Amino acid sequence: MFEKRLDFLRTQSSPLRSFARFIKQGFSRSEIETIESIHRVIRTYLNGLADNIAAHPYGWSQYGKKDESGDNFDFYPSLFVDRLKQQMKLLECRLQFQEMMAYSQLFVEYVDGQRKAALGKDLVGKYIANWIYMHWKLKKMLKEKREAESKPGLFRR
Repeated sequence: MFEKRLDFLRTQSSPLRSFARFIKQGFSRSEIETIESIHRVIRTYLNGLADNIAAHPYGWSQYGKKDESGDNFDFYPSLFVDRLKQQMKLLECRLQFQEMMAYSQLFVEYVDGQRKAALGKDLVGKYIANWIYMHWKLKKMLKEKREAESKPGLFRR
């Protein structure tokens, strides 16, 4: 869907193609939503690059030191980069573990158990739906029968 929106922004009918058309028409709601969505994606990506400096108001404080007077803060890029390298090592270890685990019999059994549980839920859901439908249909038939018996007619016994 995101690609379709971007394709629309590239068409001749989009006000983005002509400044004069933009001044007259402005953006449609769809164009505004697309641009806001692009903005969110870019902001999230750039905030991710800054790690917890962007995530926490005082995140920057762990990557530097104040001078002796306490007035100036010296940022040390090496502290920031070392933390990123440490996180990458942890991710690499996690990936290695997940790869080993994925090939284990224990994990294969786990996946099969999840599959069976999902199928079992489907069967339980179908059973419940059939039971409800059957009882609803029975009540409806009984109600119709009572209504037919209560109406005066030629074939009443």
